[in-house]
Amino acid sequence: MPVATVRRVNENPTARGGQFEWTSGRTLSVVGLAAVLGVAAMITHLGGSGAGTEWLGVSAGCALAVALFGRATTVYHARLTRVAQSGPATVRVREGRVVIPRRDVLPRILSAVLIAGALTSGWPRDGEGPVAQLVTALVVVVPMAVWMALLGFADRVVVTADALVVLTTFTRRSVPRRLAGQLHPTGQGALILDVPGGPAARIPVGMRGLWVKYRWNWQPAELTAAARIRAALDAVPPTSTGAEVTTGPRWGTIAVAAGTPVVVLTAVVALLAGLS
Repeated sequence: MPVATVRRVNENPTARGGQFEWTSGRTLSVVGLAAVLGVAAMITHLGGSGAGTEWLGVSAGCALAVALFGRATTVYHARLTRVAQSGPATVRVREGRVVIPRRDVLPRILSAVLIAGALTSGWPRDGEGPVAQLVTALVVVVPMAVWMALLGFADRVVVTADALVVLTTFTRRSVPRRLAGQLHPTGQGALILDVPGGPAARIPVGMRGLWVKYRWNWQPAELTAAARIRAALDAVPPTSTGAEVTTGPRWGTIAVAAGTPVVVLTAVVALLAGLS
């Protein structure tokens, strides 16, 4: 049985060509310099002396931006080096299968924030309360929280003896183990799984680009996910069953996404009827 292997886009993704390393000490030094320049700009401005105020302010902003961007770049490359040089991944086999969830933090955080906002946005007490705020929380916040939770928790890869199953929020694709080919990192937040005789399977990993592109997260996430999938394929012996690739919708998550607004609206109507 062929076992999926990983082909790296860059044979040495951690090579930096002698670039300057922004250590914590260097970063704090430049941030401190930016703070001094900023304070000097404020003093000259409050003192009524316009000479040099703009220059000091611009210099402080530039120094702070360079330090923070440089530190973020160094941390990114350190993480990429750690991931690239790490040993084989460890996975847990439960009931003959391995589940590898997508590590997408932003929708989970947004879901938690929205749920907290819904719980604290004016629930009626003793029959009285800001009904308008409650209705807004139910109609707007609760469905958004559920949708964000689906985006944050629904995506995963499931490896069984029969197939490698790619589950996205609303779709399901099952690839028989005998057809699982190479895994190719893309650098775009996804792995591509070769499927002989058919279209390749796309496996989203890392943080999805809801509003911005998280390029700093994608390559380390791809390497980590590829290592975990390869470990799962090694940990679960394949069988000869599962003849064809199957693709279809995930009716459960679709029902939750579509049904939540209906349930919420029904609850709101019942609430308003009880208060009238």
